[in-house]
Amino acid sequence: MNVMSQTPEGKVQAAQLREMSRTRDRRRRAKTKIHNGRQELAQHIFGVNSPEYLLLSHSEVHSEEQVTMTNGSGTRTKTRLEWRSGALDTFVNLVDKAIPGQEIIPRKKARAQAIVDRGSYSSESDLDAFPPQGLQESLVSNAWLDKMSGVAISNLRLVKAEVVDIRKSIQVLTDLMLPRGAAGLGEGSSSSSGSSSTQVPGEGSSSSSGPMMTQ
Repeated sequence: MNVMSQTPEGKVQAAQLREMSRTRDRRRRAKTKIHNGRQELAQHIFGVNSPEYLLLSHSEVHSEEQVTMTNGSGTRTKTRLEWRSGALDTFVNLVDKAIPGQEIIPRKKARAQAIVDRGSYSSESDLDAFPPQGLQESLVSNAWLDKMSGVAISNLRLVKAEVVDIRKSIQVLTDLMLPRGAAGLGEGSSSSSGSSSTQVPGEGSSSSSGPMMTQ
């Protein structure tokens, strides 16, 4: 038996380690749920072979969440990924809105809403987070890239090819979130017919140069 765990200080340390382990497990499960939910939505809207689905298949694209305990109750907050461009942030946020929006059974809708309700962004960003290798360069924030060393950027192997038309993807989701009449979608219209020239809501200048991900 560990003698240290029998001392008052050791017991406190052991309890802290157990809580840290439980916290990691909770964060991992929450990230898995939001990851799976986003992929299922992308498969439903864009198709399993779409670049949008491939983009969301990478775990690095999804932020973790934190739980801050106050008076015995926890408050969920999202960890901001500084490397994501404004356009990619907009796309991910629209995906999150669409996840419960697609459900037509109240019980499933409530369950989906619970997955995406992760609170506001934390005041602290995950400074150690990096995009997946081979990502479309235009999906990465220029401001974040300016802070990175040349050797780190080289190792990311970002690609210039516009694999994901992020403007069109955002427009498709934006139209689908509106009532059909308001979105101007007639009978038989395809959700994939969004205009690529539409201004991206909330898009920053960081996503204006070249984009995504090689398999």
